Amino acid sequence: MSTIELVILSILVGSLFGVLIPYGLYPLVMIVLDRPRKRKTQAFSPPVTILLAAHNEAGIIAEKIKTTFQSHYPGANIKMIIGTDACDDETDTIIQSLAADDARIVHVPFEKRQGKVTIINQIKQLVQSEFIVATDANVLFEPNTLAQLMQHFQSPEVGLVAGHICYMTEFKGIANQERTYLHLENRLKLAESNRWDLMMGAEGGCFAIRTALMPTVPKNALVDDFYITMKTIAAKYQVIFEPKAICKEDVSISRAVEWQRKKRISAGNWQNINAFYTLFWQQPYPAGFAFFCHKILRWLTPFFLLFSLMALVAATFFWDLALGTLVLLGLLAGVMFLDHYLYKRGRTLAAARFIAHFFWMNYALFMGFIDYIKGIESNIWQRTQRNEE
Repeated sequence: MSTIELVILSILVGSLFGVLIPYGLYPLVMIVLDRPRKRKTQAFSPPVTILLAAHNEAGIIAEKIKTTFQSHYPGANIKMIIGTDACDDETDTIIQSLAADDARIVHVPFEKRQGKVTIINQIKQLVQSEFIVATDANVLFEPNTLAQLMQHFQSPEVGLVAGHICYMTEFKGIANQERTYLHLENRLKLAESNRWDLMMGAEGGCFAIRTALMPTVPKNALVDDFYITMKTIAAKYQVIFEPKAICKEDVSISRAVEWQRKKRISAGNWQNINAFYTLFWQQPYPAGFAFFCHKILRWLTPFFLLFSLMALVAATFFWDLALGTLVLLGLLAGVMFLDHYLYKRGRTLAAARFIAHFFWMNYALFMGFIDYIKGIESNIWQRTQRNEE
């Protein structure tokens, strides 16, 4: 075998494993070897402050506030601080009306767009409780969510507890693909939590953290929940996933909307690689190991796919098998176009939708990397349109 053939083969094998590890081998091994963790907990209901940044959430904000205070948790120990980001709908009016009748609700309106991170950084200065629960307007708690989160903080080693977000029932568009992905991701996080007392990334819609550990997030950060999680791990506190701390969120059904969201998240992922790469030698195992296998390799998947494609094209000059493999890839591309045709007509073919979704979302990851290279100047967001075409 010539040197160039050896290089091509190395690229192909390396790219193959680069994709298989985060999407197959690592989750499979972690989940198969997972054993339920029996933690010693009992009822623990200290004062807690709910932090929430909202922009144009008139359709859900009243339900969010009411259901939070209807929790099976001592009402006197719940306070909610809501920062509203230059809303131009009825969000401010609704919150002000509810706050007028309930002193536990603190409303901090911002007249100029700030972005979620800037708002949270400012309103957390008002927190007087030992614990914070971060959430989003469209994430609705179950009655036991707060109690399930807080029970773990009896251990001084626990710094952050992540809730279990479930998508509400909806089967249009890409809803089934997103729901399947979230289910597997939650299962993997639980396995990491059971084995190592850490897991890779709390969902920003529901997590509890010690106030003293809540960092000031960089103002241009795009994925603040992962940044906060990693800061807690870097401080050598436990980060736990609690499957019984259930809350509900509308599933995204629009491919275009979800593509933009994942592109934004991708740019934020590269910010977090830059912020936490030192974890590899400061805490190589398990934190650095999990960070690499669970997250970094997944974020690199678009490049593995691109490298493997280029290597296959080069390999056609040496191996007949490479040409056949390219033909199969061409068929997969055809599946993507078939799915796009059906998607535009409100129809679906399950297998085609899952294959196409994988490639579309990796394309979003690649474009997010391009945005990161260009530079991120602002983290101001637009409300994600969920459950809407």
